[in-house]
Amino acid sequence: MKVLITSDELQIAERLLQKHLPKSLKVYGFLFGMNRNKPSTLEVVVDTWPDFKVIICRPDAKNKRALDVMKKVSFYSMDEQVLRAMLTDESVIDWSTYFLIGGFDFSHASMLKEVASARNINSRGFTLVHLVYFPDCRLLPPLAQESAELKLSSLNDSHIELVNNTWKFGGNDKGYKTIQNLITHFPTCCIEDDQGQPVSWMLMYDYCAMGMLYTLPEHRRKGYAKVLISYMARKLHALGYPVYAFIEEENTMSNNLFKSMGFVEDPSYRAAWFEILGDLHECHTAWLNGIIGRKHPTLMIDMELKDQQLQIVETQLKMLLPHSQQVYGTVILQNRGQCNSFKFLVDHWPEFNVIVCQPKFEQRGDLFKVTLIFAKEAASLKEIMSKTQINWTKYLCFGIDLCHEMIIMEVALAKNVSGRKVAVCHMMTLEDMSFLLPTDGSKVSVGSLDESHITLVNKTWTFGKGEDSVGMIQEMIINLPSCCVLDEESQQPVAWILMYTSCAMGMLYTLPGHRGKGYAKVLISSMAKKLHALGHPVYCFIEEENTVSLRLFKNMGFTEDPSYRAAWLAFNSL
Repeated sequence: MKVLITSDELQIAERLLQKHLPKSLKVYGFLFGMNRNKPSTLEVVVDTWPDFKVIICRPDAKNKRALDVMKKVSFYSMDEQVLRAMLTDESVIDWSTYFLIGGFDFSHASMLKEVASARNINSRGFTLVHLVYFPDCRLLPPLAQESAELKLSSLNDSHIELVNNTWKFGGNDKGYKTIQNLITHFPTCCIEDDQGQPVSWMLMYDYCAMGMLYTLPEHRRKGYAKVLISYMARKLHALGYPVYAFIEEENTMSNNLFKSMGFVEDPSYRAAWFEILGDLHECHTAWLNGIIGRKHPTLMIDMELKDQQLQIVETQLKMLLPHSQQVYGTVILQNRGQCNSFKFLVDHWPEFNVIVCQPKFEQRGDLFKVTLIFAKEAASLKEIMSKTQINWTKYLCFGIDLCHEMIIMEVALAKNVSGRKVAVCHMMTLEDMSFLLPTDGSKVSVGSLDESHITLVNKTWTFGKGEDSVGMIQEMIINLPSCCVLDEESQQPVAWILMYTSCAMGMLYTLPGHRGKGYAKVLISSMAKKLHALGHPVYCFIEEENTVSLRLFKNMGFTEDPSYRAAWLAFNSL
């Protein structure tokens, strides 16, 4: 083994790695930055010099800044046997503490697991990503004409907090320092509003990959992402940087966007990220001393969040809308004291990948309540579902992202439990309240439901199950907002809408004898205004086959993210 120390050695290594692009891009990117005097917390080691077969970027123990960022290791290998030998060498990598192996060729995954297992080291599953790159930036399409009207600029120190709060892996001190380093020392670009504030942005990681592409929710669907990718690619090319990005495998929308712009990938190659959690006793001791909670994400299957943690989670989930909408809504009600019937479990803290909202099964009717799940990645979801203490012998219903259906089904099958898909729905969200009908001058008498209406609502609800669903509806009517149209003579409800414990509007229903009078529109407008005034998100789910309701909500200004469908899966019988 040899540590590359001199600038000449690092420059030779960069030129050699260039011959193995795109598979060597992650390590090549690190060296590219080092050779241009960009700050780094890594040192570079090779098996032999100068004709190396394996090159590894590892934390530099002598660098004081290394404590400010997550420990990370990257490697490029032309010979797996040589790589295995290096990874088993005590002097190459410190396996006793947490670190992240990022951007490696997935073909080495089995070997990595074997090495970790042989050391009795705790590790965590893989995140698979596409590596997309632009083979010839001279072929980049010209910037769209509308981009000339946009105010393109670069990020500065005043924007660090904004980027950190919206980055899926940020929101903490390490995220802040990482982004501060990137904004200060590496190329960035952003689109500013009339007040000069960023509304959409893109950064470059210290390994030279484009990333952290983000647009504030209220500025989406304006083509900003495409403008930023094109602008950033041209900027990096002009500065001599490689032009590439990593895209998580489940992020089909971004993958399609980059490929539509001319980015390509090697179909024989997948990059992966793998977490090494270190010695279990060391991790536990560090957690008790408050170290990991501050510095690294900690694997804590079945960790239940409380009080201040739920306040933090609410902020984090808000940055991940709309896919996190159901769990976000449930957390909101918990934090406002309007609902206390769920417990919240995460796989890591504070940088979770999966959060599970599990009903507190305290009485018979609680079994009818839905377990809600939000997951950033498939591997983490499969792990937490396999290990979380869920009673698979009783009736279960999960509310999930449709793309995760097979994972839940696979876990259930492994436990000899069969399931079925109850519903697939559009998630419709209202961002602009000006679309709503005025309700002040309406001749319709609108009120709220009360306990005397529970039986009526239960027997007309599509998914009502007699006594099993009564308790849930009772809780909704007593504790949560509702609206109903009252008959002029009897003052009894003839149409109504409720709110679930996830803040979603639902159970919209009009008695057959009162249909065709526009009551649904009145109720949707009244309920949306009520929820908006309370600070709740305004959204609902509509079954795919319910085209009439879908058209109605769209006509009233509700929109959806085309990349997302919600699904409900049921297991066992009530």
